[in-house]
Amino acid sequence: KKPDPFAARLIAEKFNVENQNVLFVGDSYVDIKTGKAAGMKTLGVTWGYGQLEPMKEAGCSDFIATTNELLEFIKLKIEE
Repeated sequence: KKPDPFAARLIAEKFNVENQNVLFVGDSYVDIKTGKAAGMKTLGVTWGYGQLEPMKEAGCSDFIATTNELLEFIKLKIEE
């Protein structure tokens, strides 16, 4: 159960991807805590169950407001 990172790490392992190369996208404090605990990059979305301030308190610094922004965010991160 989140924020235990076991499932997130297992998924990365199954895809043979290092945890630090995974973008964990979530809409809540617990999602951000899970991604951080798994050693993954986190991205908060401003729709869904969560609220912005708790996600910031959990350590998230990147946020998007629409699904279209997700593709743009990923493109920017790939180019870095």
